Amino acid sequence: MKLPSEPTFENAGSLIPAARLVDVSCTPDAALDPLAHLYVSDAGGALRTLLGDAHRHVIGTYPSWKTGLFQPFEGLGEQALIEEAELRHDVVDYQTQAFRLRMLSGASRVEWICDHLRQYADGTIEAIEVKQHPRQMDAAYVAKILQAREILAAIGWRVVIRYEHDIVGSAQWQRNRGHILAHRSAHVSDEQTATLDRLTASAPSTTFAEFREAMDPRPLQGTAVTHALICAGRVILDLQLPIRDGSPVELRPRRRFNSRIRLA
Repeated sequence: MKLPSEPTFENAGSLIPAARLVDVSCTPDAALDPLAHLYVSDAGGALRTLLGDAHRHVIGTYPSWKTGLFQPFEGLGEQALIEEAELRHDVVDYQTQAFRLRMLSGASRVEWICDHLRQYADGTIEAIEVKQHPRQMDAAYVAKILQAREILAAIGWRVVIRYEHDIVGSAQWQRNRGHILAHRSAHVSDEQTATLDRLTASAPSTTFAEFREAMDPRPLQGTAVTHALICAGRVILDLQLPIRDGSPVELRPRRRFNSRIRLA
């Protein structure tokens, strides 16, 4: 069985017919013929917290401004993926250590814990396995991921594998990520919010310097507010490039959505 060598683990069409999630606490077991069992936290957050000393990588919890929850991570790749989700305007909700999938792989019962589950603005749901490199997965592990991919595809979810070097990204992306996230909790006043709403309706295309000045004529304070609004998904610009005064900026209205990944 070939190991994945690309940053993403592409989905082929599922061989399993369409399925649906059923809450077994509300349905008699006799009425079910499940493909697999999916377990989530009763509290609606992480299934496990990664506490203890039996870990080979750095562990921690990230205070998410987007979800309002502490997001546990293991390894630099998982931490960087959290920060990516915090910054990407098209990621509307996410959860680390989101669920355990118990299933049959061949004749064996296996389990897979999803490192990172996210929902995009277009409704796509992506379950992500984070690895440092393909050599971390033997044939049995790849078979487990393939089985999880088939099962979750039946309910419309996508499974991908992402590798640390791809997630951490370029030096410019890392610089932008650090600078912007440092201001994710900067205070945005009611007056600044009203100005943003007015500009979004009348002049949604502007530059970084023009918008910063509209938020606060003091450069440091205006930059901090702009960074907070990037994290809020209201200010959009290319974060793979250096951010300069003339960088194009697009303003977006406040997004409303129904979370499809909070199953508790």
